[in-house]
Amino acid sequence: MKKQRAVVVGGSIAGISCAHALITSGWDVTVIEKSSSPSTGSSATGQGWDSTHSRGKSSNHGSTNLTYSAAPQFPLTSIRIMYFCIIVLFDHPLGGEEDFKVLAFTSVEVSKDVDAIKVEELIGSLQTFEMKIDPQQKHKGIALKESKGINAVLLLLFSHNQATDKEKRNWALSRDEYFNFRAAHWVILHEMLYRALPPNIIMWSHHFLSFSISNDKSSVTAKAKNLQTDEITEIVGDLLIAADGCMSAIRQRFLPDLKLRYSGYCAWRGVIDFLDNENCDTLINLHNSYPELRRCIYFDLGVGTHSVFYELKNKRINWIWYINQPEPELKANSMTMKVSSAMIQKMHEDAEKVWVPALAKVMKETKEPFINMIYDMDPLEQLYFDNVVLVGDAAHPTTPHGLRSTNMSILDAEVLGKCLKQWGGNNLSLALKQFQSARLPIVSKQVLHSRRMGRIKQGLALPDRRTFCPKTATPEECQELQQRNMPFFSDTAAVLVNPT
Repeated sequence: MKKQRAVVVGGSIAGISCAHALITSGWDVTVIEKSSSPSTGSSATGQGWDSTHSRGKSSNHGSTNLTYSAAPQFPLTSIRIMYFCIIVLFDHPLGGEEDFKVLAFTSVEVSKDVDAIKVEELIGSLQTFEMKIDPQQKHKGIALKESKGINAVLLLLFSHNQATDKEKRNWALSRDEYFNFRAAHWVILHEMLYRALPPNIIMWSHHFLSFSISNDKSSVTAKAKNLQTDEITEIVGDLLIAADGCMSAIRQRFLPDLKLRYSGYCAWRGVIDFLDNENCDTLINLHNSYPELRRCIYFDLGVGTHSVFYELKNKRINWIWYINQPEPELKANSMTMKVSSAMIQKMHEDAEKVWVPALAKVMKETKEPFINMIYDMDPLEQLYFDNVVLVGDAAHPTTPHGLRSTNMSILDAEVLGKCLKQWGGNNLSLALKQFQSARLPIVSKQVLHSRRMGRIKQGLALPDRRTFCPKTATPEECQELQQRNMPFFSDTAAVLVNPT
């Protein structure tokens, strides 16, 4: 039988994850991407930060950090397997014997009951990692350090919300224990997914122009312009996947009156690299002020503002500072503002007034900080239209406070691939209906919860509670700050009828 073909618009993580998932399900895939090549990364490139929970016996599990070799070799038998090949899982409940499940990039799968002493021998057999056990961790946490290759993701065991004031004092508001998140540089995660694709899947330097659906709804034709030659190309497929971001042109075709919602605040962002200068005073002072930074995401809350920062692998500090302000005028198809030297100077001056000196100095020394305007969208009522389906930010633009955007995109891809495989190409409408039924309730609740979290931390009004102020917050109000309150927090994937 002739293979079904999908045309994916957008070569970001959502689009590339869909390519993996559909190839696994037996489809041919073409990805249209306007960039000329994969991003090599810069301080102005987004960082993925997502909850990729291990599936364990208890919510109090530790887990390892994530590593990958320069040329990963693993079978993409499913997006789930690909996802877990990225993560090396160690599930160990409090006390008792530890159950270690290892999925390595060498395509070796190991499942054994071993004690902690034998873990080093087990990992050594894979010739990828070396193990260190931290005896100070009450939950017998195990941290792994890569001996060769590139560190891609840093395990963060804690989420720490604390208040700060003009006297530069910090005091704890709430703390998530063992919440088992991982932080990844977006570029590295994208590169891993891209390199694992078969060749010639992505049409680089092609700008998506339009699409049309055949009269009998059996096919869809996408038009794209080669940005180097101006040649117009038509790609015919059975399914069009809109992975074209929060300002999706494909979504606008079906929902022309639907608008993004401005959150009421913007975000200064930056990444500072200390890899070649890890003994400098700036990094030392930051670690002294935030002693758990290497394994914790910090939220510093002031009155009507908050910041988020954490340490990525290779001594990178990623920081975000949210500031309430009226909605600005933006360029078409852009969520960023042009930043002037005067704006940066004012940001530095304000940071010294609001944040502890160690954090303010990190912001001041960051090269090329940039501004994102924060938008989301009310949840959609449907995710597919005929043989066109929305995924990722095209389906559910969200504010960043749930730490789930990239995660949501990957799971969209996984569920879509499984639905298409289950129903086959001749039952496309049933497959898309099942995809929508599985994903829409989850992403809708996550978008709305993330919106609420942003308004709480920014001191903005909500109809069912008083305005949050860190100086007067009650214990009950502080508990609302915890990341584990996110709906479906512990579900890595909700797949088809039976979520796992």
